[in-house]
Amino acid sequence: MFYKLLIGAGGIAALAFSAVAATAGGSILWTNATLVAEMDVPTDHVETSGDAEVVARGKLLADHVSICAGCHGEDLGGKDYLDVDGLLHIYTPNITSAGVTADYTDDDWVRAIRHGVRPDGTGIPMMATKNLIHLSEADLGAVISYVKTVPPVERELPETEIHLLGRMLWTAGVFELIAARDVDHDQPFRTPERAKTIAYGDYIAWNAGCHDCHGEGLSGGHIAGTPSDFPEPANITPGGIGDWTFAHFNAAVRGGISKDGHQLDPLMPSRRYAGLPDTEMTALWMYIQQVPSGEYGNF
Repeated sequence: MFYKLLIGAGGIAALAFSAVAATAGGSILWTNATLVAEMDVPTDHVETSGDAEVVARGKLLADHVSICAGCHGEDLGGKDYLDVDGLLHIYTPNITSAGVTADYTDDDWVRAIRHGVRPDGTGIPMMATKNLIHLSEADLGAVISYVKTVPPVERELPETEIHLLGRMLWTAGVFELIAARDVDHDQPFRTPERAKTIAYGDYIAWNAGCHDCHGEGLSGGHIAGTPSDFPEPANITPGGIGDWTFAHFNAAVRGGISKDGHQLDPLMPSRRYAGLPDTEMTALWMYIQQVPSGEYGNF
């Protein structure tokens, strides 16, 4: 009887191992195919310019709103961006004229920034497409105009690594590595007026990535796909910030200091947001004040 139980246990273990192996193998095949799959996205055209005001607007957006430098490095030459042990290791590309964008046309830049797709039609991993697709036609043109003025950087970086567990979680839908697979590419350009309004605050919130960390509803909680000890963004709906004033909000966003005076986790990119002009900060505050209240963790 004991021998038969051992055989039975061994059979169950073998079946379990086979199931895991099959899942792992399927994840490798699926993720490899997804990484090289071509996507058909619209060809949107924007105007670029060497005009000083246009370039300055692009630099403002790149440095303090869409924070390109936060991902691609201060010189936009790419960097070792994110290493989550056992899941993935992301290296962002060199997007100066000496990097992967060396031969980009303006339309190629639009596809990459607005749609998260390379000139060959493949999706760009970890590209902030869900945010950048909200850029207006003029602002997108300004960002491209600015990036094209950045001095070339001679830097080669390793290939991004997606480990087996990361591939399995991606396959299972725990997170989406290629955001271009999960946006409406046919949505029209937004047409915001730069003013101290709720509508402009909504525009800034999306382009600044507030929803990336704090969630679609801005109520915070654990970010899917991250380790259990990863910092959890706060609830920034009215139900979370309570009686915060603009001064409290300003100190948190621009200075990284919470209402009770403690330093926020570096996950909050306050050093970047410190350069937000008053119009953008006021509009963002107006928008935050009127979003629906949510309980912490609803994300």
